[in-house]
Amino acid sequence: ERNIRAYEKPIAGILLGYIGEVSPEMLKRPRYSSYRQGDYAGLSGLEWQYEEVLRGQRGVHYLERDKFNRPRDPYKGGILDSQEVSGKQLELYLDADLQEYAEKLMANKIGSVVAIDPQTGGILTMVSSPTYDPNLLRGHDRAKNYAALYKKPTRPLFNRATQAMYPPGSTIKPFTGLVALNVGAIGPNYGYGCRGSYGACSRAIACEHKDAGHAANFRLALAHSCNSYFCHIFRMTVDYKSFASVKEGLQTWHDYYNNFSFGKATGIDIPFEKGGAVPDSNKYNSMYHFNWNSCTVVFVGMGQGELLLTPMQMANGMCIIANKGWYYTPHFVKSIGKNPNDTLLRKYHEKHVVLNIPDSTFNIVQQAMEDVVE
Repeated sequence: ERNIRAYEKPIAGILLGYIGEVSPEMLKRPRYSSYRQGDYAGLSGLEWQYEEVLRGQRGVHYLERDKFNRPRDPYKGGILDSQEVSGKQLELYLDADLQEYAEKLMANKIGSVVAIDPQTGGILTMVSSPTYDPNLLRGHDRAKNYAALYKKPTRPLFNRATQAMYPPGSTIKPFTGLVALNVGAIGPNYGYGCRGSYGACSRAIACEHKDAGHAANFRLALAHSCNSYFCHIFRMTVDYKSFASVKEGLQTWHDYYNNFSFGKATGIDIPFEKGGAVPDSNKYNSMYHFNWNSCTVVFVGMGQGELLLTPMQMANGMCIIANKGWYYTPHFVKSIGKNPNDTLLRKYHEKHVVLNIPDSTFNIVQQAMEDVVE
């Protein structure tokens, strides 16, 4: 008998994953020590992550046969048989309608969408576009269809939500502000005179705004996404008087970002997640032979330069802001076999608290983010 899958809607292929026959090479690995040639196993996505749960246990039945080799009765009444155990069902946080809508919005585009419930860490939607119909990777044509998808230049098998590392751009500015406010480099009323570019580091960095007062305080600066303001307060952070040097200041900023789960895998419950990159002092010492200052790294304050994050990390970071300093590791599975407290899920119920940032600081950032859309 073979495991099969059926998908009512052609969505969520990249996160559900697919199953296939175990290869001779796979059988050599400890993970597949109980498998044998001809068995099927999860090869990606949730199928890979929860393979043991979904697989169940093989049963063995001995049958008597007649002289024509036709099976008759259980051998010795079945006392040598072992009963098979069905695999358990997974209940996901995933919203199928929302997933379908998000994939429709991303049709003919390259990119990613991630939506997480901050109160639970449950992933409501994860899109990596272009995507593919999961029905393509089942049945007799699986190998042929996989080869066709693998060869596509748009890489539909590549999970851009968890494996693609991008400069976060202006989406990082709330975190630039959080760190600057919390170390004391600025207060919420700090303003900066931007006339359309930032020129304090010998080369102009363009800003989208030049009207007077658009960066008169933190809330206004974030509402207008002023490049000059956030480049400058990033420099003020790493140059802050409490630090012995810019190297120590940058390392402090780096440690904050690590606590925001940037620069490392979030621990999501699908495999092969990438960690991104948050530069530290060692990185710049290597790049510039110890000869660098805050102007050298100024672009990081506006989400450019050497800073690289995945969409999943950014979505989780926004959960931290929503929760005012804590998060649950992002995950898809809500319960296993109708049990939300299965031992495999315990790590996703652990609350992670981010340093000691007061609610008042998060309130300022939340208000400023609300100003963006209002």
